[in-house]
Amino acid sequence: MRFVERLKVFWQSLFIQANWNYERMQNIGFLTALLPALPHVTRDSREQRRIAGRHLEYFNTQPYFASFIIGNTISQERSRLEYGLPGEEEIKKAKINMMGPFAALGDSLFWATLKPFAGLVAVFLVLVYQMKTAPLVFLILYNVPHLFTRWWGLKKGYEQQFGVIQSVFNLRCQTLIKILKMMGLIILGGSLPVFAARVGWSIPEYVNYHLLLLIFTVITLFLSLLLRRGVSPMWLLITLFLGCVLIF
Repeated sequence: MRFVERLKVFWQSLFIQANWNYERMQNIGFLTALLPALPHVTRDSREQRRIAGRHLEYFNTQPYFASFIIGNTISQERSRLEYGLPGEEEIKKAKINMMGPFAALGDSLFWATLKPFAGLVAVFLVLVYQMKTAPLVFLILYNVPHLFTRWWGLKKGYEQQFGVIQSVFNLRCQTLIKILKMMGLIILGGSLPVFAARVGWSIPEYVNYHLLLLIFTVITLFLSLLLRRGVSPMWLLITLFLGCVLIF
């Protein structure tokens, strides 16, 4: 697939949810992303219409990870016409088998982890440095990985076909999620004393600000460790509340 065609597919994949519907979810958006690549698949206009009709079936996954499936589908459709394999049913099954896992992985990485992390960084910059460009930092932290995933996923999905699952596995998403969550906890812990000062809590004069910052960060990491060991969140919240009352 040429660069210009890939760029068109990438651009139209950004609107995969623009015509979302309750019956077949993202099917129209998926087909719209495929359309610029159909001349690359075949020059036969009748065959292009057949392919388009088949891909109006149900489709729903995480929008950013949909690029892997889009690229993969384009590659498989071209292989079907050139070599006779895979068949139409195999292409359909491949889409279905990738939708669910990619949806879960993409939601966990981007919406449940990266977006809150980028928001925490932006809030921290506002609280500590009064940075007016913090919203811009949020947009950059979130959208650079998201756009890269869309473009790279389209490329890998097309080039590797059935090896696309391995490409996604090589991203080490679960490791990345753990790292981002830990970094988020550190930032959250460092933001607590600043928030305390902003809302008017009196910090004793003998407590050094940077020392307090370090203490809160360590406490946050310690609480996260206790949560992973199965300690009740309710008991942790009560203990943390009582500790704050005693200190402030």
